[in-house]
Order: sequence, then structure tokens, then C-alpha cells
Amino acid sequence: MHSDERARDVEALARRWGSRLYAFCRRLAPSRADADDLYQQTFLRVLDMPGRVEEGNNPAGFLMAIAARLWRDEQVKRARRHRIAPVDPEPDRVEQAPDTGSTEQLVEDAMLRREVQESVRKLPDVLRMPVLLFYMGGLSVREVADALHLPQGTVKTRLYQARQQLKSELEGYSI
Repeated sequence: MHSDERARDVEALARRWGSRLYAFCRRLAPSRADADDLYQQTFLRVLDMPGRVEEGNNPAGFLMAIAARLWRDEQVKRARRHRIAPVDPEPDRVEQAPDTGSTEQLVEDAMLRREVQESVRKLPDVLRMPVLLFYMGGLSVREVADALHLPQGTVKTRLYQARQQLKSELEGYSI
């Protein structure tokens, strides 16, 4: 495939699925800068891939799987660097307000959403990544397993463990 043609395909992917991918990156990464880097690295990786991303094969999930693998690889590198020179990054999260419903309902929904997001963020990466890929990415268990290079049974177990942890943490939550 010609490089101009490839660039147009990737640009079309970014227009169509970029906002969904960016939201995924923001949930994976602790800071906006890390999310921005992850987002860019994902599209650079797609740009270097041969062939096209087929529309019928869940392109959003495909992009999220690439981002998840890049994130996991980066976490391994960070862990090595942290052992040598520890750094404590400060997350900078941005909340998006919904735009329908009564003010009271909007506030309650935003509080619940923030609580769920915070609970998911606290999950260890081994549980958080399958949750984000499965629920946010819309990937099947098989696709999550392929993306993370894990057996399907392991993905099912991690999704179950994550749901149990989230349930336990959120049971006491009330507005």
C-alpha cells in the first residue's frame, strides 16, 4: 500500500474512532500527557502496519488493543526505570459533564460515574486492562485474550475478579 494511501486510511480511522480511543487512553494513563502520548503512539503503530483496518472487524477495539499493548510495554519500562530512579507522577484528570436530565440527576450521575471511574482506576493493571478492553472497547473475551496474549480462561477470571473487587468497593457507595 502506498504511503499516501496508508496515511489517508489512518487519518480516516482517527476521525471516526479517535475520540473513543482517546477516552480509552485517558482511562489507562494516569495523566493527560501520558494519554496524549499513548494516543499518538497507537496511530503511529497503525501507520507502520501493513494492510488496512477493516471496518467490519471492530476497528475501535483493534485500536484499543494496540493502545493496551503499548501501555503494558510502557509500564514494564517504567517499572525498570522506577527501580533505578523513583518518580511519583501526579494525575491530571478531566471530567466530562453529561448534557441531559435534571440538575439533581446530572449531579448524581456525575458522582456515580466519578466513583466508578475511580474504582476502575484503582484496579491493578492486570484487572483494569481486561475491564477497559471488554466494557469500553467492546472486545469479546477472545479478542481481549488475543490483545493481551492471554488464555481466554485467564481473561474470564480477571473480569470476574475485577467485577468482584468493584462490587465490593462500590457496595457502600450511595448518593
